[in-house]
Amino acid sequence: MQPAEIIAAKGIAQIAEKLSFAHGTVKQWKTRNSIPPEHWPKMSRAFPDLTVEKLEAAYQASRQAA
Repeated sequence: MQPAEIIAAKGIAQIAEKLSFAHGTVKQWKTRNSIPPEHWPKMSRAFPDLTVEKLEAAYQASRQAA
């Protein structure tokens, strides 16, 4: 699973709300297919099914696909 797929599954609005970011910020992450690593811990706390390891694997998958 790639970052854009994670964002699509969770929803831009829900991620933005839980992480206290503007919708546009999360939308750009989806467009770029990248969740910045500095936000992985906060994502993991907001969405317990998304461990830092899963987010790192998604990051690596997106880099290999590029």
